[in-house]
Amino acid sequence: MRTQVFKDAFPDSFIYLFPREGRKRPYSSIGAQDSMIEPKGEDRHRSYPGVIKLQVIVGRLIWRKGDQIMARWFSIKPAITLKGRKFKGLSGWSGKPLHPPLTDFPVTCYVLVGLFDIISYALGGARSTARDFFVSGTHVIIAGAVVSVGTALTGFWDWLTSTPKHTQAWRTANWHMTVMLTVTAIVVVDIIVRLRGWDSAYTGLGTMILSVLAAALVSFGATYGGSLVYDYGFNVETSGDHPVWHESEKDIFPGEH
Repeated sequence: MRTQVFKDAFPDSFIYLFPREGRKRPYSSIGAQDSMIEPKGEDRHRSYPGVIKLQVIVGRLIWRKGDQIMARWFSIKPAITLKGRKFKGLSGWSGKPLHPPLTDFPVTCYVLVGLFDIISYALGGARSTARDFFVSGTHVIIAGAVVSVGTALTGFWDWLTSTPKHTQAWRTANWHMTVMLTVTAIVVVDIIVRLRGWDSAYTGLGTMILSVLAAALVSFGATYGGSLVYDYGFNVETSGDHPVWHESEKDIFPGEH
């Protein structure tokens, strides 16, 4: 059957997708050869069995099959809005902390630098590619170190304001912070060595050891950060029974629970 698109006047608009015979896809999409029909009068609200109707009501998309409302597939606004969220200073907003997303960048940078330096050292000074990996690694580790300043500040604030003392979560956070500060110290030394040997044709053994050590330790420390969130629920706003885990077509926005 040919696709037919029915348009209603604002605020309600409907799109009807009719099944097409002989096709693998159960419902067709509109094509250039398909007709567009503007229904009149009562036909505008007529039900068509076996037809999926998309109804847009003031920005909300509701899927229907015949007269039955189908389950929504997406929830978009609650996750990106700041309205209703409590601002917590350097920690960010409730449900939107600043520390976790900032950690991704330096962790990735330090792991890449370790890899770059291994390649550069293995190639040696006989190839210009070794120099390229050394230079790229230097740029990447400096970028990671710059972002790590914000990462360290937000992490310290989380530890200071959100971690009850003498608990297992507090001890885990202490160890996580100790490992990451050790990584930062190694990275600073690594950068100094690199800049002093900027004209090197490839990464030296000492520099490579520093970079690989930083990559290994930052990965090790990140596992404790993950445990704080996923094992202990550190700075997680919702835990246990919450409406977002109940079967429902209604979105729950920040501050509504």
